[in-house]
Amino acid sequence: MDWVQRMNEAIGYIEGHITEEIDYAEAAQIACCSVYHFQRMFPFITDVTLSEYIRRRSHVHSRTCMAQRRLPHARPAPN
Repeated sequence: MDWVQRMNEAIGYIEGHITEEIDYAEAAQIACCSVYHFQRMFPFITDVTLSEYIRRRSHVHSRTCMAQRRLPHARPAPN
């Protein structure tokens, strides 16, 4: 298994737990490296830091959930 494949599996873990607190140690273990190396290699592979990736994905997930709860056709406000 190569580094990119292990990193993809770690990203899968992050995506699967995006609504929870992400355990960096667990993600690093999935990638078969230390937390130190995982945090430093993540931006090399993804072009964004680990914390920024998690922040962005959490934000997108929240926006998606909010959008799905809206009515399909909102009524205009009365004059």
